Amino acid sequence: MNGNFFAAPILETVAWITRNFQQFRGRWRLLQLLDRQESRVSMLAPGPRSVGGGFSLYIDPGDFNGRRYFSHGINPREPISQIFYRVLRRGDCVLDVGANVGYFTVLASRLIGKTGRVHAFEASPLLQSCLDVAVANPNCNVMVHHSAVADHEGELIFNCSTGGHSGKSSIRNLDGLETESFSVKCTRLDSFMDNLATVRLIKMDIEGAEMMALRGATGIIDRDRPLLLIELTDVFCEALAAAPMILSAGCVIWTTRFALSTRP
Repeated sequence: MNGNFFAAPILETVAWITRNFQQFRGRWRLLQLLDRQESRVSMLAPGPRSVGGGFSLYIDPGDFNGRRYFSHGINPREPISQIFYRVLRRGDCVLDVGANVGYFTVLASRLIGKTGRVHAFEASPLLQSCLDVAVANPNCNVMVHHSAVADHEGELIFNCSTGGHSGKSSIRNLDGLETESFSVKCTRLDSFMDNLATVRLIKMDIEGAEMMALRGATGIIDRDRPLLLIELTDVFCEALAAAPMILSAGCVIWTTRFALSTRP
């Protein structure tokens, strides 16, 4: 079929099916169709889109991560998602540090149910209204914190990556990328400790600032021994002089991507 045939309404309908019906037998064919139409998909308007079960994400198909969310939704086959499915139970407390638009926030919200609680932290002012979409879900169990997570209370300069790469935003310098910089509030996770139930999982993806955030969470880690799921990139950590602490932390490295665990 001619690739020029697919107009925006057709692409939206096909993607709605692939996001909402993960077990549909012909789903892989529809995903291939969307892959072939990537240039057209990237021109679709951003906005809230259903990802099944009454949950929604703010999805920008022009963003690198957004295109994956547009086609795949909450993908249970994704390696980090598989860890969420394996370890989370009803009633758990989860901290999503570097929530972006809330992909893992929504996944955790689904898995822990109405008796659980997700605290989602996102520093980028450009994503605040986007993350708020994840709050409006049937479980009513998400609390959003519009702040960076660090080892102190106060403010810091946060560099927002624009031009379709929102996931690369960071407190480190983003040389070579289009950026917009803001002074944002920063906080320590330990500042919330007295108001948190036992924390089951802390997921972090904050582009090199993970060790800074962990220094501000030693109280929670000592008290609850949570599972730490951390995406690390060596050069990003080195840019913030974080690599030495990674070695001294004595954490066990999981084999699925760059995950660290406080548990053997």
